[in-house]
Amino acid sequence: MALMLYGIAAECGDAEVAGKGQSEYIATRLNPVSGVDTAGVHIHTCYCDLMLSTARKLRAEMPCQRRPRSQTRQPPAKDMPAVPAPPVEQGTRTLEAPIAQARVVQRVVWRASPAARPATRIVDTQNVHDHSVVAASKTNVAQMIKKHGDLELTPDVLLEVRNLAAGNTNALAILTNLSNAKHTTLGVSEKQALAHVWRTISDKTDETLQTNMKETLTQRLGECIEHDLPVCSTGRFVRILATLDGVYDDAVKPLRPMWAVRDEVATLAGQVREDVLANASPADAEAYDNGTSEKLSSKMRQELTLRAVGVYVDELDMNAGVLQGVLAPYMNAM
Repeated sequence: MALMLYGIAAECGDAEVAGKGQSEYIATRLNPVSGVDTAGVHIHTCYCDLMLSTARKLRAEMPCQRRPRSQTRQPPAKDMPAVPAPPVEQGTRTLEAPIAQARVVQRVVWRASPAARPATRIVDTQNVHDHSVVAASKTNVAQMIKKHGDLELTPDVLLEVRNLAAGNTNALAILTNLSNAKHTTLGVSEKQALAHVWRTISDKTDETLQTNMKETLTQRLGECIEHDLPVCSTGRFVRILATLDGVYDDAVKPLRPMWAVRDEVATLAGQVREDVLANASPADAEAYDNGTSEKLSSKMRQELTLRAVGVYVDELDMNAGVLQGVLAPYMNAM
């Protein structure tokens, strides 16, 4: 697979990219992958196959710019003695009538430029690799391990989940291919994560809540396939754990992607501004509107920072530097 990728790169019209691809191709041929690197979990090649297929199509539509070939230079001619010109005959010069010939007009065919190819961006729509989402998932797993201990997905539980997901082809496909390998960040496998979520659902005493959570789990498993392709391991983890979002105890943190954090911070900044202005004196409010005083602006910044840190840093374990970047535009506007 690596040789095919480097081969496509070596045919690129960019000389720098082509040279890099050719050098990597040669290095891979001379130094094959050792057995140690292939001893891990099998990685699906469907994404790479799709990329190779797209690259070949694009390469076939691009004109091939061949490099100039070297030309053999003719040896310089030797000095030869001058040959006298033949004598010019003196006589009467006559003009011959031109021979009529059909006029040939070459037809110019204009080729239409290739239409813009529709771009398909195959990305995870739930942005599962955000720092806040991964951190919250790690905390949730740690809390469930502390409560349930080390769990394994037993065959009877897997059969019960499969029966629950009957009719959802995407969910059944994911259940068939759940991995036993431990996630490097979360510390558990996909099957273990499903076992913890199922134990949490089974522990609920409210039958209505338990039924709703089982339906949510089926939906989350079905969402693990997007664009007819399975999402990455982190995406499957986040979706399975998101079944408990909003219904688990307070120890487990909700999973919140960055786009949701930005929207919530924008709403929070507006609320802080209204609250501060509502409690301010008319003179301070007028000075704030005229831009002649920083008193209320400083108070707004302090209040927004206090509320945001309490929610996103203390509760969600978000990195303080990441949160500062989200707050910066609203701090400057206050």
